[in-house]
Amino acid sequence: MTASVRATKRDIRIAQVYSAGKYTPEEILRFAAAAPSGTTDPVEQALQREAGTVVATEYVPVNPDSKYSLASIEQGARKQLVMRGETNTVLEKASMERTAKRDFVDNFEAARILGHRILTVAVADVDEVGQKSQYYVEGFISFGIDKPEEHGHEGNNQWVRVQLWSRSLRFQHWANVFLIILMSLTGYYIMDPFFGGQPTNPGEVGYLMGYIRFAHFLAGFAWIAMGVWRLSLWLFSRQRQLRWRSLWPFDSKRDVDGLWDTILYYVFAKKEHPTYLAHNPLQQLAYTAIYILCIVQLLTGLALFGLYEQTSWFWVIFSYPVHWLGIPFVRVIHAALMFILWAFVVIHVYLAVRADNQETLGGVSSMINGGVWVRKGTVPRDAHRIGEV
Repeated sequence: MTASVRATKRDIRIAQVYSAGKYTPEEILRFAAAAPSGTTDPVEQALQREAGTVVATEYVPVNPDSKYSLASIEQGARKQLVMRGETNTVLEKASMERTAKRDFVDNFEAARILGHRILTVAVADVDEVGQKSQYYVEGFISFGIDKPEEHGHEGNNQWVRVQLWSRSLRFQHWANVFLIILMSLTGYYIMDPFFGGQPTNPGEVGYLMGYIRFAHFLAGFAWIAMGVWRLSLWLFSRQRQLRWRSLWPFDSKRDVDGLWDTILYYVFAKKEHPTYLAHNPLQQLAYTAIYILCIVQLLTGLALFGLYEQTSWFWVIFSYPVHWLGIPFVRVIHAALMFILWAFVVIHVYLAVRADNQETLGGVSSMINGGVWVRKGTVPRDAHRIGEV
């Protein structure tokens, strides 16, 4: 058999399809469903009932030694090889990014605890001359066993957990929260030292402002490091919702329609909200704008910091805005952006809690555990139909 699931075909149900990020759950399901024409394997039949028939042009069945099968599929001019089988074996044979692997293992353990049997899927591309790329683990499918009479009572109230945010992004999110709070408190004190008093003895020199400034500078450079890390995810992550395209809702007419529908919903002119797994178009625009503001905030901060090291050409370059606009004006911009960022934080928290209440997807908790819950059959604007259960 393809997986260690022994039951009649009507007893086998697909409990979850987990995607590591590059492919949609539907695509993972179709990869796993690749099998010889007329297969009698109950697991392959269960997969093809959900994904449709996917005929493998070449097929090497699983055996006790390999513990995985190999299938070749063709879609137009594109040819791919699919490895599927026992999880540990596939993980040994195929590659996976470290952050994606952590999320994969978390979801694998959750499915295993539920008693599900798991089929892991890895994919390799084949180029025009027949050269095969490295296999990459792309996800898994977990199976449950039901009594035959249960199949007629599944209904439409089943929910599917979709892993959305990686550990790296969640860490960045909460690190940014901490750093913004720290920079705001220290920055406000630098602007208006409202406590601490003055030294009582004429010969004493207090150093409270020095400590505050040091904490502000340290947090600022840590924030820059977070920004560089986030930029690397924008450019190189294999998860679609982490790449820069996810912050630009104008790729197609469908995106523009989704933006308009979202606006109508937010101004209470439309009762039903358009469903998005990741960010809706208004959120995409808001985050794009806030990233731009953060860049300006960093540049003004570096310009002010560089005034104290004008013997270095590096800091001279960063300080040019101060020489052009003057110290007071740059300080005002730097302080004003802090208040704008906090206005965004307040609105962001309100809308996140409101959306969580209205859409019941678990969006707030997803920034802690990484996943949202979506009803089976839902068709999000930014993903395929949810049909894992």
